Amino acid sequence: MTWAMGCLLAAGSLGGALYERHHRQEMARHAAAEEARQKQLAVETKAPVASTRQADEQLLAEVDSAVSREVPSAMEPLAALMEGTGEQ
Repeated sequence: MTWAMGCLLAAGSLGGALYERHHRQEMARHAAAEEARQKQLAVETKAPVASTRQADEQLLAEVDSAVSREVPSAMEPLAALMEGTGEQ
C-alpha cells in the first residue's frame, strides 16, 4: 500500500510538472502571437504616416521651387542687363 501511494504521488508530481510546462509554452505562444499582432497593427497604422510624410515632402518641394529665385538678388542687375541685350 505504501508503494502504491508513493507511485501515485510521484505520478501526480510528474503530471503536474508536465502540465505546468505545457501551460507555460502555451502562454509563450499566446504572447508571441499577441506581439506579432501588435507589430502588424503598428505597421498598418504607420503606413498612412509614411504616405503623409511623402506628400508633405512633395508639397515642400513644390513650394520651394515656387518661391526660389532664378537669379540671386546680388546678380539681379546683371540679369536685367542680360535680358535687355537679348531683346535689342
